[in-house]
Amino acid sequence: MVGNAVTEINNAVGEGTTTLAQDSEGTWRLNGTKYYSTGTLYADWIIVAAVDAHGEEIAATVSVNAPGITRLDDWDGFGQQLTASGTTVFENTPVEAEEVYAGGLDDGTRVATGQASWQFLHLAALTGIAEAIVRDVSEYVRGRRRSFSHGTADLPRDDAQVLQVVGELSSAAFAARAAFDSVVSALGGILEREASGEALPEEDVNALYIRVYQAQQVIAKNVLAAATHLFEVGGASALSQSKRLDRHWRNARVLANHNPLIYRSRLIGDWEVNATPPARSYRIGSVPNAQ
Repeated sequence: MVGNAVTEINNAVGEGTTTLAQDSEGTWRLNGTKYYSTGTLYADWIIVAAVDAHGEEIAATVSVNAPGITRLDDWDGFGQQLTASGTTVFENTPVEAEEVYAGGLDDGTRVATGQASWQFLHLAALTGIAEAIVRDVSEYVRGRRRSFSHGTADLPRDDAQVLQVVGELSSAAFAARAAFDSVVSALGGILEREASGEALPEEDVNALYIRVYQAQQVIAKNVLAAATHLFEVGGASALSQSKRLDRHWRNARVLANHNPLIYRSRLIGDWEVNATPPARSYRIGSVPNAQ
C-alpha cells in the first residue's frame, strides 16, 4: 500500500518547501511537512514530492518505518473521513538512493505519474458513490411502510413518483459508469504503450487528457446531483443519521473539489475552439505578492 505526501500549504504555485538532499556523508535526507496525505496512515510506503539542493523537483519513495516520519490523523474535511488525508512530517528522514527519482512526480511527461492517472482514482471513487446511492436508496424505499396522504400509492415502493426518482438515480449512475469505462479503456491502452517504452505521440496523450477531463465533468456533476436528489424518495426518516445517506453528498463533494470542475471545463473549451493542448501537470499554492 502506497500513500502520498505531495501537497503543501503556504507554498508558492509550482514551488515546494520539502527538501530532499544529500548530507555530508552522502545519505539522502527528507525534511518538510506535507498536507492532504491521502492513505498515508494506512500505507507501507509513501511517495513524496520535494525539491533538491538546487531547487529542482525531485521525488522519492520511503518506507513508513523509516526514522523521522510523523503521520498525523488531522484531516478535518466533512467528507472522505476514512481516507486519512492528514499531515505527514519528515525530519532528517533517510532515503535509499535507489528510491530517489529525479524530475519530480507530475511534470506532465509521463502518463503513469500524471494527472490522467491521479484523476482516474477520483473518478473511480465517484462512480462507486453513484452506484452506492442506487443501492442504498433502493433498500430504503423497499423497507418503508409510511407514506404521504398525497402520495400515489399506499407503499413508497409502489409510488410512481418515488420510482421515477430511483430511476433517475439509476440513470445518473449509468452515465457515470459509462464515462468511467471510456477512461478505463483509453488510459489502459496508453499506459501499456508507455510501459513498453513507446514514444507516445502528443495527439494521443492530448486526446487521453481531454477524455479524462470530459469524464470528470460528466461523473462529478451527475453524482453530486444524484446525492442531493436521492432525498426526494422519503420524508424526515431519510434524514436520520443512522441511515447516513448524507455521506454520499459529503464524500462526492470533497472528491469533486480536489481538481475544480470550472478550470477543467475551460481547458476542454480551449481545446475545442483553439486546439490548445490541455494542461497536464497540476500545481496549487499562493501567487507571490498577490493582494
